This record gives sequence, structure tokens and C-alpha cells, in this order.
Amino acid sequence: MVETLCTSGAVKHRAGTNASTTVTNSGAWMTELINQSEGDFIADTRVNWIDLYGSMNADFKQQIEGAVAAKAAVKVISYDMAGFTDRAEAVSMINVLWAEYMNAVRTLSEDKVVNMFGGTKGQ
Repeated sequence: MVETLCTSGAVKHRAGTNASTTVTNSGAWMTELINQSEGDFIADTRVNWIDLYGSMNADFKQQIEGAVAAKAAVKVISYDMAGFTDRAEAVSMINVLWAEYMNAVRTLSEDKVVNMFGGTKGQ
């Protein structure tokens, strides 16, 4: 599959310098995590943002990229926490990323935002 809503670089930045290079340096693995995170974001907002992507302005695209990258980074960190100073550091990173993700889900689930791009919410 193709990475549409975010890039592997965005995931690496959010996962941090202590994230496992086993995951972050594997193109296929990163694509898989990004595709899963794109699916999670679509399911959580109940809007197919991939279909709407072309009609969106850059500001909203950045918010979506940040959310999908944050979700993928959580998956990277959760896979291998060994590079972090301790588990608390990894969990703190996950909490920050999770908050970013949930904020974007909340904002981009609003009917007025979805309608702005001609989208509809699934049931």
C-alpha cells in the first residue's frame, strides 16, 4: 500500500531519537505501521480522509499528518522500548503522542470540518 496521510520521516521525528532503528529503518515495516495508523484514524474519525485528501488545504493536511504519525510512533515505541532511558520515558512519549492523536481525532470528527471538505461520516 501507499503512505498517503503521513511520511516515515514524520513518524521517526515523533518516535524520537531513542526509538528502535529495527523498526524505523525498515521501509516495509514503517509503511505497514503508517497504513495501519491511517486505517485507525479513518475508523476513529469515521471519515475516509484519503478520499478527501486532494480537496484539503495544507493546514488540515498537517494536522492529519501529525495525528497519523503520532499513532504510528506509538506503535514504534510500543514495539521496543529498550532504547529509552527507562520505561517511564517511553510511556511519557506515548502519552504525549496519544494526546496529539486524540486531539486531532476530536477536531477532525466535527461535522463542520468534515462538511467543509465535502465528506460524510460513516456510521
